[in-house]
Amino acid sequence: MAGKTWNADERQDELAFALLAERAKYSATIFDLRPLRPLLHQIPPDKRSALQVNLIYWADSYDALICYKTVIPLKPRLQREKSAN
Repeated sequence: MAGKTWNADERQDELAFALLAERAKYSATIFDLRPLRPLLHQIPPDKRSALQVNLIYWADSYDALICYKTVIPLKPRLQREKSAN
């Protein structure tokens, strides 16, 4: 990354993240994805929506995800040092 910042808000790219952010109760919410696996895999592959396919990917890849309701990029180091002075 070499000190560069980027937009870490992936709700536009990942349907599952958009859903989880919408459902998050706290500023940082942990979602246990393990209970979703059997439920999602009961849906026949040809009947799955894009959201369900995306949820299956994440539920099969991770046991849990931390979802932040709001993502605020860090200020570059130089700006942080100037504002601290």
